[in-house]
Amino acid sequence: MNSATHIKSRSVPEHSLRIVLFVCSAMLSLANSVTAQQQGPIGPPSSSGSSSTTAPAAASSAAPLHSRAEGFAESPISSEPPSIPADQIIQRFSQHESEFKKERDNYTYTQTFVFQTLDPDGVPDGEYRLTTDVSFTPEGKRYEHDTYAPVPTISRLQFTKQDLDDLRSIQPFVLTSEELPKYNVTYVGRQLIDDLHTYVFEVAPKKIEKDQRYFQGRVWVDDKDMQIVKSYYTSPIIIGIDPARKIDSTIVTAVFVDWDHQDEYGYYNCRVLNWLDLQGMDWESQYHRIVEFVSKYNVWAIGVDVGGMGDIFISRLRVLLPHVEIVDVSSQRPAQSDRWKYLREMLDRAKIGWPAHAKTRNLRTYRNFVQQMSDLQVKFEGPYMLAEAPKEVNAHDDYCDSLAIALSVIPENLNEEVEISNNPFYDRKRS
Repeated sequence: MNSATHIKSRSVPEHSLRIVLFVCSAMLSLANSVTAQQQGPIGPPSSSGSSSTTAPAAASSAAPLHSRAEGFAESPISSEPPSIPADQIIQRFSQHESEFKKERDNYTYTQTFVFQTLDPDGVPDGEYRLTTDVSFTPEGKRYEHDTYAPVPTISRLQFTKQDLDDLRSIQPFVLTSEELPKYNVTYVGRQLIDDLHTYVFEVAPKKIEKDQRYFQGRVWVDDKDMQIVKSYYTSPIIIGIDPARKIDSTIVTAVFVDWDHQDEYGYYNCRVLNWLDLQGMDWESQYHRIVEFVSKYNVWAIGVDVGGMGDIFISRLRVLLPHVEIVDVSSQRPAQSDRWKYLREMLDRAKIGWPAHAKTRNLRTYRNFVQQMSDLQVKFEGPYMLAEAPKEVNAHDDYCDSLAIALSVIPENLNEEVEISNNPFYDRKRS
């Protein structure tokens, strides 16, 4: 998703041109959905079924953060420290953001929004485009006029009215002095953008609350006037890791969450973006492969099973990924039961899907995932619902575990608190 806002002043401004870049990489194909069964195996994915997925207002994070913006010549990001303390740079650009936000109401501008879906080769196969002029009537009233709105060619995603309203009201000035306390801002390095020398900062919300819109991604700050000259907006994903034990693989599952569309019961639409299957590798090699995999995405949190080698695994990842929240996911039966119930609930509600393109189906990771989801057996031990692979040779459940671990991060961080009270009709004494 690319959106560039060009601002022109009614009285010529002295401020530099502000370019805001939003990037979105949509799913490669429709996601398959599967319904879990009450007893016995969790049903296999249907090749014809697909979960209904709305296009998120925020950008999907399937694209790596180090994309090159079209029309800009960019050097590699260096680790050179800033010439003044990073905290001073952050305070100065946030003050400029506050000033720009106030001045925006006195400007006319043209906003062009482009949302594209990509096929497995990265070629656009659908597009939604809208160009809008924002101006003022003679009476000084703000006025929006759509100047270019071709017929959308997107066929694999469904836009809701809320999506379109979000897109029309994109707010480029989000890191103001007033909003800054909501974010963690981390210095990344220096980069040359055309002829501008810039500082690069990573930005992430400290917490995500329901019905709120947040910025998460990167910003580039001119090293002379301390103004943001470019921003890269991505929607954070979650990751689940099931570390290898004796004969299992270490499985890493990346999951996109449509944070902007929580249903009335507190559930989000989710879809698997990718898997990483690590077999026959020493631990240190696994750590670095995981870091390489994680670096492709903007990650909100990583859940890791603490059973077996999990605690050592977590300690090492916290050193290698200091800017990502690593969540300890218990392997005790009550916790296992909770996440298996949550996974089954997500499946029953058709809230979870995964890629199903013809090329994806040829991948070993896809075949292993589908096989394990098809074979998974549900059993009950007292109050606990557990799931495991059949007692057969070469039967595993590590892909299923990894997905359940990833999804368990959602209720831990985001689900609404539910107040439980006694039912007055049930408690009333009978006469």
